[in-house]
Amino acid sequence: MEYGLRRLLFRGPFRMSVVARPLLGNWHFRHDVPTFLIVAYWDPCNISTIPDYVAAWQQASRFNIAVLNLWPNSGGALTIPTSVDLDDFDGVILHPTVSYFPVNLFNLDARLTRGFEGSKSW
Repeated sequence: MEYGLRRLLFRGPFRMSVVARPLLGNWHFRHDVPTFLIVAYWDPCNISTIPDYVAAWQQASRFNIAVLNLWPNSGGALTIPTSVDLDDFDGVILHPTVSYFPVNLFNLDARLTRGFEGSKSW
């Protein structure tokens, strides 16, 4: 492997490490760019593939990315809690982990008082 490619892979333009974790909360947000919400489902004590993916999105994006992890779940369909106000976001990104089963996908906004008017992506 050439030195330049190895340097890019191991140091990378984003300086990500293998143990990268998503930034939680909105303390690091810029107020002059749109804010998107990633809704995902992962066990923080399990494999790190999903949180690494979400952390990479946060680091590579020019937008603010907030994270909603629906883990743990008491069983049944995954739903976004009523404490989340989707009006605070310009868009919602659904990670594949919340859409593996159609019942989860159809019930995500079941507990919310009104539907989301912004862009949805999955």
